Amino acid sequence: FNTQQQEKIHDEFIDKGLERVGYKILDKAERDVFDGSPLSARFSEGWGLVSEHSPMTGIRLVKKVFAGHIYKSICDYVTEVKADMVFIGRTGRHHVEGIDLGSVTENVLRYAPCNVFITQKEQNKGWQI
Repeated sequence: FNTQQQEKIHDEFIDKGLERVGYKILDKAERDVFDGSPLSARFSEGWGLVSEHSPMTGIRLVKKVFAGHIYKSICDYVTEVKADMVFIGRTGRHHVEGIDLGSVTENVLRYAPCNVFITQKEQNKGWQI
């Protein structure tokens, strides 16, 4: 292989494949919250917003997969769109028992220019795709 071939393979298969996996994870999370499931009902009891998720209410869900240093990409994007709040999981897919916060969550909490809501889903330490 030469360097150009390796870069092309990396871009076409690895980066794009990981991006597709990322969007599948986000789609699953969206279904968990907005599909009327028991989880969705519990979430809406606390926030009262889930059932109002629509363009008419001004509540907008943005799903985005980032590359690079994830916490920095999230903070840069939040700054760019002037977001009021970031919702993020306490830990990522590689949950380790006893860990308080994952590194991405910790750094988003530290550097985000807006409020950060950290959530935890006890029964699910990661999603099957």
